[in-house]
Amino acid sequence: MINKLAVFYKVESAGLPKVEQALLALAPQVHQRMAGATSAQVRVALLIDGASAQTPHVTSQGYTPTALRAFIEFGHEEAPLATLVDIAAALLPPVAAMADAQGSCALAGRQYVFCPGDNSHTLRVFMGRALETSYEDFHSHWLNKHGWLVKPRVDARGGAYRQFHADPKASFQAARAAGVGRHTFEGTAEAYQPDVDTYLRAMSRSGSDILQDEKRFMSARDTEVGFYRIALHLS
Repeated sequence: MINKLAVFYKVESAGLPKVEQALLALAPQVHQRMAGATSAQVRVALLIDGASAQTPHVTSQGYTPTALRAFIEFGHEEAPLATLVDIAAALLPPVAAMADAQGSCALAGRQYVFCPGDNSHTLRVFMGRALETSYEDFHSHWLNKHGWLVKPRVDARGGAYRQFHADPKASFQAARAAGVGRHTFEGTAEAYQPDVDTYLRAMSRSGSDILQDEKRFMSARDTEVGFYRIALHLS
């Protein structure tokens, strides 16, 4: 299992190049602070505006295309979450000043790999939970039932799929450390694709059983979705 921390920045298009350059400059410093750790990873990614707008996640499920246009994420196997929070506190506050800090957010927790692999682009579904569903029931269903519906479809097309389950206390501390706002996302569903066209084809073939199952435990109005280009991946 990989523990990681991710900070997602809400930023207008005009300000995105400045945030991108700042994150690219900071990423090697983040990686250096995890030197010697097993499977240390740092990613910087940028939203491709409009890529998700015509997918079933938006047109059928009613998820909101996200305004979180850039993110940095980092972690490693069995990383102490407190250590990741300390790295965020030491390096990331200046980036918040370049973005809409209160509209930005941070998540920290554990990543579960269902289908290993990487690619140049990544889908992120920011998971929303309705108040009628308990925290425990949401995460149990997502991990133990929904993930196993998704896995065969992703395996069949040679893709990659992971679940990032956020720890509420660690995410609160991560947001405070990075100087960004809090959010109610339960984590992110993550898939990796080589390009936008492959992503759109894959989403057009999403099984109805998967989409119907999402309705059983996810809150559409609290869920956002975005497709990102990975600008940097250090490992």
